[in-house]
Amino acid sequence: MKSKVFLAVSVLVTGLLMFYIHQHIKPQQQIQALYGNVIDFSLLDENGQVFSREKLSNKIWVANFIFTRCKGQCPLLSLEMAALQERYQYKDDFDLASFSVDPEYDRPEMLKAYAARYKADTRHWHFLTGTQPQIDALLTKGFKIGSTENPNYHSTRLVLVDRMFCIRGYYDAEDPPSLKQLYTDINRVLKEVPEP
Repeated sequence: MKSKVFLAVSVLVTGLLMFYIHQHIKPQQQIQALYGNVIDFSLLDENGQVFSREKLSNKIWVANFIFTRCKGQCPLLSLEMAALQERYQYKDDFDLASFSVDPEYDRPEMLKAYAARYKADTRHWHFLTGTQPQIDALLTKGFKIGSTENPNYHSTRLVLVDRMFCIRGYYDAEDPPSLKQLYTDINRVLKEVPEP
């Protein structure tokens, strides 16, 4: 008898706790706990202008990591970003950001030429560079995606970030089902109403 009462009380308490979480903890808070937020940054864009994280405020954006001398994964990554640009070109609240993992070579003029190669609309597709420590911090602390010890081993993942700089997912550019999921997730996040 005592065990049945204990079980009933446990179920009731668990139910009340789940109800409270559902009512009082916003989905955004749950997502932040899962992936975290992109750290603040201040880099240079393809025009040599200062570009801070705040320029992406209230936008949905996809980030990737490339370097202009790359002959392997980077062309694939950049073609996928170009496809995203084509698909969402009429969405003012959608941007793309490509970060160079070879910042000593990839100065703004190199990134500008690289952007032209992929017909990037640099109003919405940003090519960013900085110092090596800045890029290292973004990779390891900001996006939790690896290191820049050897640019040839950078990640092939695309990262979806929401309006509050919360990372919403990682997607392998070499995996078609993963890319399909990226488009599904972008569409879902674009429909979300920003918190006041």
